[in-house]
Amino acid sequence: MAKQIKTKIACDNLAPLLKFDEEISSDTLKIAVFANNGSGKTFLSRMFRLAEKEYVVTADENGKLPTDKLISFGKSKCNFSFQITNKENVVVEDFAVTVSKGILPTKPTTKYIYHCFNQDFVEENIKTLSYEKDSNIVGFILGKANIDVSKEKEIRFKKSVEYEKLIDAVKKEITKYIKEKIGSIPNINRLSEYKSLSYETIIREIDNPFTDVKKSYVELLNDYNRIKSVPENLADVKLIPYTETTTDEILKIQETLKTEYTLGNFADDFKAKIKSKQEFIESGLELTSNDKICPFCEQSFNETASNLIDQYVSFLADEEAKVVKLLNGQKDYLRNLLKQFLALTAEVNDRIISYTTYSAKYIPSLENTKLDLIATDDLKELFTSIAREIDTKIKSINSSIVLDKKIIKDIQSKISIFQSALNENNKKIKELNDRKNGIDLENKEVRRNLCKIFFNDIAKLQKANVDNLSKLDAEISTLDSDIKKKEEKHKISKKEKVF
Repeated sequence: MAKQIKTKIACDNLAPLLKFDEEISSDTLKIAVFANNGSGKTFLSRMFRLAEKEYVVTADENGKLPTDKLISFGKSKCNFSFQITNKENVVVEDFAVTVSKGILPTKPTTKYIYHCFNQDFVEENIKTLSYEKDSNIVGFILGKANIDVSKEKEIRFKKSVEYEKLIDAVKKEITKYIKEKIGSIPNINRLSEYKSLSYETIIREIDNPFTDVKKSYVELLNDYNRIKSVPENLADVKLIPYTETTTDEILKIQETLKTEYTLGNFADDFKAKIKSKQEFIESGLELTSNDKICPFCEQSFNETASNLIDQYVSFLADEEAKVVKLLNGQKDYLRNLLKQFLALTAEVNDRIISYTTYSAKYIPSLENTKLDLIATDDLKELFTSIAREIDTKIKSINSSIVLDKKIIKDIQSKISIFQSALNENNKKIKELNDRKNGIDLENKEVRRNLCKIFFNDIAKLQKANVDNLSKLDAEISTLDSDIKKKEEKHKISKKEKVF
């Protein structure tokens, strides 16, 4: 297949051509364009004419530039680009033209010389020499539809002036409002949200306010000032140190209480005396020396004392004493475990004070968050309940004490809840420290929200003006349509009639 020439034309906001982007493949640069009236052919030709070296854009007697009419209604500028790629796939022409309202367009640099013989050229060059545009049949036929449209044109002109003035007024009000309220905040104009405060964006998105900002302008400004007051090298809030606790030992206590143990061969009153002070007796025996000297009074043990010590040793070697020792140890475990939870509760209360101070004073995004309080009353009651059962078991180790299953489940649940709360609190503390140490991000977030709330405020203030602009734009479009229809009825080309 033979290679073809590619011709690409693209434009936006060029009168009726709001968005146009087409590429034509052909064997020649001779291209004809066919389209309905009013579809934009003339506007395309006028953009090509701007590429003519001889053509000079001049303002009319009212100071208006003819190029302003090339821009679509409600827009401030239009763009046009043209590109030719030859059969060898080499770009041999590539230029672009931008037309802005009230500004003389800059002529593009082109590789070809352009001549544009459109209606504007005829008006400017042939009619001025008193020649008619049609060389044979000329003139128009006037009929019953000879209607005067000067009144409509006058109304349209006034509405256009009103439309432009209102646009200028809205832009000035927006600029002034932004400058007074947030213009002094450093670097706020670098944010993408700040760009939403432009006239074009407000017109387009006026009915789509930001919904993710709950604070007012005053509240956000206070947040901004709070963030700026964060001291350098402000210490982190310390995490709560703790070790995960399992309920395995609780289950062992449950098993010990349930087991029936055989009684030793000692008198009941002797057993009761030793059980009541077993730990004291064991400690005392550890202090006795090999020469049987009392560690307290430093006197030699007599025969009665020696016999009693032997009885103590014999009892402690008995299985019953071992069980009593085990039960006392399990009771100590419960006591120490409760102390740990009480100490952790005190740590949490201390962190709550620090966390609340930091979040309320320096970190606006966390001011409504707080650490969870942790209560130990339920655990204390449950542990006390098991300790009472252990005391009962010590008095009668041959009995079987079955703990209520609910007690074990409650302890497991309470410990799990306690540890989960500690984990969550440490996560919150870490987030607080991260935000404090990355305070620039917090500052940026507040400035973003200021821009968002400003968009919402401006949208409310300018809603009536924007509605009036939409109304004027619709009225101007209707007048244009009416004028066009009446003018079409007003005269009929003789040449078209003959044709």
